[in-house]
Amino acid sequence: TVIEWIDEIKKKDNTTVFYTRKFAPVFSQKGELEMMVGFGVDITAQKNAEAALKISNERFSYSSKATSDAIWDWNMITNEIFIGESYSILFGYQFENNTISADVCETLIHPEDREAYNQRFEEVITSNVNKWTDEYRYLKSDGTYVNVSDKAIIIRDPNGQPIRMIGAMRDITFEKKLKDELQESEEQFKGAFENSAVGMALINSEGYYIEVNQRLCDMLGYTN
Repeated sequence: TVIEWIDEIKKKDNTTVFYTRKFAPVFSQKGELEMMVGFGVDITAQKNAEAALKISNERFSYSSKATSDAIWDWNMITNEIFIGESYSILFGYQFENNTISADVCETLIHPEDREAYNQRFEEVITSNVNKWTDEYRYLKSDGTYVNVSDKAIIIRDPNGQPIRMIGAMRDITFEKKLKDELQESEEQFKGAFENSAVGMALINSEGYYIEVNQRLCDMLGYTN
C-alpha cells in the first residue's frame, strides 16, 4: 500500500511551498518490512493555481448572484460553457456542474434567428475585435421563447485566435414588447394624422407649427 500525504512548509523568506510525499513499503520474502521507498515532488505551482481557480470561481459565483443577467464563461478550446446561477432562473434549465456544451446552447436559439446569429458571430470571431453583442430569441425549458441581449468580451491567444469568451445574457422581452407597441402606436398616429379628413397640426410649446397634415395645407392654401 502506497502512503501519500502533502507537506506545507514555511520557508525562511516566509513563503510557503507544498510537497507531495509518496512512500511504498518493501517486504522480504518472509513478509517482513525491510525498507520504505519514496520520493517527494514540489507541487507549489499546482496548489497556487488551484487556490487562484477557487478564488476565480467564487468571484464568478458572487457576480452571478449579484445580477439578474445570465453570466457565462465559454472555454473555446474544450467547447464547454460554464453558466452562472441566474441562467437557471432566467431559462429554467439545470445542467450538471453548471456546464453546457456550445453545440447544445446553439440549438436553443430560435431556428429563424440561428443563421443570422452564426453569420454575425463568425464575422466577429474571424476579425480582430474583442467585443461581441447580439440580440435573438432563446428557448426556455417550458417551450417558450424570450428575446435576449447577449454581450461578451473575447479573449485571444498571442496569435489572435479566440480561446475564451465571457459574457452575459439579459432578458429583454418586456423591453422589446414596449418598443414594438410604441412603434405601432406611432405608426397608427402617423397614419391617422396624414389621412385625416380634418386639418391637423403639431405645435411646439412656443406656438410654432412643427408639422401639419395635407388636409390643413389644402384648407389654408399652402403646400406641405
